[in-house]
Parts: sequence; structure tokens; C-alpha cells
Amino acid sequence: MLRPWQSRTAALHSKRCREQLVSCARSWGWTIALELLQNVQAGVDDTCFTMAMLACGRAGQWARTVALFDNLRQAAVKPTSIAFLAAIAACERCSRWTMALKILE
Repeated sequence: MLRPWQSRTAALHSKRCREQLVSCARSWGWTIALELLQNVQAGVDDTCFTMAMLACGRAGQWARTVALFDNLRQAAVKPTSIAFLAAIAACERCSRWTMALKILE
């Protein structure tokens, strides 16, 4: 069980991670986004996954984007419409239409 200060620290860490992932998504920093996502131990949510997906997708890393989308689903987190859009857009950028259709299944 987390003590109150540990809970606040985890929440702050999660917030900072989200902010950094948003920055990565805006700047095409997909390698940094993946590294951040791997190093975060607590507080990874759909927003974190989605921002990492956007960073990968914008850099043409469609396979990594789809892998993150699959990880999101396996984590029993309901993907948001933005997560679906990020995955489909990444596939579209690289002309992977069959993969984009599989995402919708």
C-alpha cells in the first residue's frame, strides 16, 4: 500500500511523464517517447500510450504505433477515439490500409 507521500510522488511523476510525452508527440521524438513509456513504473494511462503513439506515427513508425495500440488493449484500458485515430493515421501515412482496417475490428 502506498503512503500518502508516495501516492503524490507517483501522481507528480505521472503528470511530468505525460507532459514530456506530449512534447515528444509535438516534436516527432518517438525514440524518447518509447524510452519514457518503458521507464515509467506507475501511472501509465491511455494518455501516455496515445502520446507515444502520436510521436511514433508522425515519424512514420507505423509498426511501433500499432504495437503500442495492442499494448493499450492488452492492458485492459479502453482506447480513446484519439488512440484509434493515432493508430489509423500512422498506418495511413505508410499506406498500410489493411492494418488500419484490422485496428477497427
